[in-house]
This record gives sequence, structure tokens and C-alpha cells, in this order.
Amino acid sequence: MQIFGFDMALGAEGVEQTVAFTAESGYVYMVDTGTTGAVTVTCPDPQAGARFGVVDSVGNAAVANITVDTSGDKYHGAAADDVLAVANEVAIYYYVNATIGWIRANGIGDN
Repeated sequence: MQIFGFDMALGAEGVEQTVAFTAESGYVYMVDTGTTGAVTVTCPDPQAGARFGVVDSVGNAAVANITVDTSGDKYHGAAADDVLAVANEVAIYYYVNATIGWIRANGIGDN
């Protein structure tokens, strides 16, 4: 299944991600923080055109956040990570270059 040209990515057993993982470019990940608590998503290798998405699939990100770890790469030009902290939030990330790093295209949520 595709959303906005991305493949949907579920875990090995076809379920949502519930523990820390490294994203692959080209996929949207359904993340469930209602089962095991906060989850960290590590960005894929920083290459021009790399992109991935994260969805708070159970609406629990306001209680147990989803952290998007840039692994030391920049986020909107600064050394920072991103945090999804709004219930039902959706975010798509694109890698631009070493100066700008990852940028976020907002989806559902307040950010």
C-alpha cells in the first residue's frame, strides 16, 4: 500500500513499530507508543532525496513521544532531533544537504 508515493512499512510480523528502529528511505512507518511507551526512530543514511514518514498510529504521541533521531545530522539547519508530541501526528522527512539536513513536511497535528 502507498501513501503520497511512499510504501507503508510495518514490522516483520506486519504490525506497527513499538520499539526503537532505523527508518529506510521511501517508507512510512506506523508507530505505536501505546504498547511499550516512547519510541525513537533513527533517520536513514543522509543522502540527497532520502525521505521517510512517521505516523502516530494509536494517537498516543502526546503521552509517549516519538523521537526522530538525526544521528548528528542537521534538522532544519541546526544540530537537533525532532519530537512528535501531538496525538495522531503525521510527519514526512526529506534530506536536503549537509547544510540544511533533514526538513519536515507537516501532516496531521499541531506542529
